[in-house]
Amino acid sequence: MQINKIGNKKELLILAGVASGIIFIFIPLIINETYKVNRGYVTIWDASDVLIFYGSLLTFFGTVALGISSIVQSNRANEINSRLSQLEQERFKNDLQPFVIVSDWKLEATRLLEIIQAPQKLYIQVGIIKLEHNEVSLCLSLFFTNTSNSFATVYYSNAKVYKKDTYIQDWYNSTSNQPNPNLYLKSGETGEIVFYCTEEEMVTFRGTNIKFGLILSNRFSENYKETLDIIIPHLGKTHDAWYVTLNPQNYLIQKCNEF
Repeated sequence: MQINKIGNKKELLILAGVASGIIFIFIPLIINETYKVNRGYVTIWDASDVLIFYGSLLTFFGTVALGISSIVQSNRANEINSRLSQLEQERFKNDLQPFVIVSDWKLEATRLLEIIQAPQKLYIQVGIIKLEHNEVSLCLSLFFTNTSNSFATVYYSNAKVYKKDTYIQDWYNSTSNQPNPNLYLKSGETGEIVFYCTEEEMVTFRGTNIKFGLILSNRFSENYKETLDIIIPHLGKTHDAWYVTLNPQNYLIQKCNEF
């Protein structure tokens, strides 16, 4: 296919060269020779007048051709500029679109009074708790890293627990004594959200798929909904230390109006 295109271009160039030779060389010679013979129909103008007229025609058609060529080139340039502008706008939008990933996690036991009375992190209650003096809650910390090129606000919206595609329950979204339920992350920065409930309930999430919903905002307060699945294949306790293994996957993001 490429060879045929090259061959067609060569043929067009040859034809253009032949046509140019006829127009610019042979026709003036034909006019000149016709008037040298001085036979046949006698005109009131001579060869110089015809050549001047012919030159004017060539100038006219040349001007028209240049005008058409300029218009075509201008339209092509406008199309290219429009495409470049659209690409630049898309790149700008992508730069402003926030996106976070779960980059790390841990599981640890914390006294409930520490969580409620003097929280040092963003704690979110997702299940049952026992309001007793020395009650210990199990805390699942998720570390979210902002992978976009823009500042991002991260808000935990909801989570649904599934086991083998069967819906089990919703996670709560309850905060206590928290001044702000949001994470504020610069580009490349990591923040922590701690989800807690009783030890007994947290253990039941082993082998489940938790579908998270997050609301992200950029510096222009444009909101995006990001969803992801967090599979928990292992969760338990060894030598008085809790451990958990997570598989974050199926990240999706789209623009939304809610917050």
